[in-house]
Amino acid sequence: MVMEAKPLTPYSHSSRQYRKPSQPSTPKFSGLVDGFSNLIGFVDSNRLLELMASDGIGMIVPRTALAYHKRGADDGRETFLREFSGLVGNVLITGWFGWGMLKMLGNRVNGYNPHGLPLDAHINAANLNAFNQLYQSALADKLNPREARTAFVNNVLGSLVSDNPQFMWAAQRESLEKIEDPQQRRKFLEENLTKVLGPKAAQEEVKKLGDTLTDTQLDALGKTLEARNGKLSPEACEALAQFFEPKGTVPDKPDWGTLKLDEAAEQRLKQFEKDPAYSDLAKKLKDQTYQQKTLKQTRLNLYQDSKRGTETFVELVDKKALDYGVTGTIHIEKGSERLSGFQSRKNVLRELKYYLEHYVDRATHESKGDVAVLENKLFGRAKSGFLHQFLPKAEDGLITAAVKHKHALTWIPVTLSLGAAGLFTFYNQYITAQKHGGRMFFPGEGSLPGLTTQQKSALLPPPAPPHHNFRPTAGFQQSSVNGGILA
Repeated sequence: MVMEAKPLTPYSHSSRQYRKPSQPSTPKFSGLVDGFSNLIGFVDSNRLLELMASDGIGMIVPRTALAYHKRGADDGRETFLREFSGLVGNVLITGWFGWGMLKMLGNRVNGYNPHGLPLDAHINAANLNAFNQLYQSALADKLNPREARTAFVNNVLGSLVSDNPQFMWAAQRESLEKIEDPQQRRKFLEENLTKVLGPKAAQEEVKKLGDTLTDTQLDALGKTLEARNGKLSPEACEALAQFFEPKGTVPDKPDWGTLKLDEAAEQRLKQFEKDPAYSDLAKKLKDQTYQQKTLKQTRLNLYQDSKRGTETFVELVDKKALDYGVTGTIHIEKGSERLSGFQSRKNVLRELKYYLEHYVDRATHESKGDVAVLENKLFGRAKSGFLHQFLPKAEDGLITAAVKHKHALTWIPVTLSLGAAGLFTFYNQYITAQKHGGRMFFPGEGSLPGLTTQQKSALLPPPAPPHHNFRPTAGFQQSSVNGGILA
């Protein structure tokens, strides 16, 4: 009989149990104290509950109690509703509206997302502007969209610069000076120079230096590296650029390459048309409008199924970029102009992949190689009414629609939450007005025009008793006989 192997677990458990060393007993809380401690731990583990508890305990409860005690029931109620609506209307509703819009309208083909772009296509604004500028420059230099794509990838990789290049050679020199064996020192130096200068230039530089390295030689080498430290060498750019070729174009590298989502989606629809099990769907696909919507949704579904592979891809490319000498946080620069600053290296490489898959490659596929059509597919703007200046349309280019979509996911929840907070405040005052005959007033003022003295006193708490322990200042004395003032 063959025994089934037990599955591996993240944490291995030894079959041998060791006795834990005895520790001094600690006091244990129970009852009310233990329950309060558990409640505090639960609130502390949830940011939303933490916000509500801190705002409630620190602002809503004390202000409501003070207003009720000093100004009466109406002002106490208004204060409570006003403070509570500030938490719900200005903070929570914004998040709830945003979350609801993402669930209902994100990652779907609909009027709010007519191109069926995934939420991952919402690239960081600074990176998106940098990519747009570099791609348009490559497209202007190359008549062939395929050549423009290759030039664009190399331009982006060549524009990556570490934010801390001044520390690289200092650290490498310190490590180099600790190596005594000449052969190991040459090997270490060649490996590090290869990242910056490339293999051929690195070998030549090591030959010039020889076995004995003087301070003068190291200083000269530091100046040579100063212009290239923190950047990718041309050889490194060429090596990394192969990762961003469409899948199937790099031989013997099945894990490399960006996704060919458009070709895969079209192939999937052809399979539906041939499969008898999807005969009803095949009839519907004869309608051009339905076919285009189904194609976009299929493309979107294929991308969602591949997201785990994307993370593996990004980890691999990011490690290679680090090996080639781009360390720390980075920025994108074009000449002396900084296009994007203080970015995570991994995030920039991930968003470069997204930019190619969801914008450049898709527009290239749909334009059939026509550069003018390609530019319109990316940056075109639909001629429409006032509202559609802010909401995406199917006639918008991919990048234009994505920017509108991303902005709308922000300003719509904020607008709705501010509107809800305003209506809540108005209704709060409306309750007070209806209670007192439709007249609007601030209960904290302590009076309402048109009311009798008896009605006014019923709205406010009784006045505080006079303070009998008054003592005059040293300059004046109060007579206990006639109440006069004696100097």
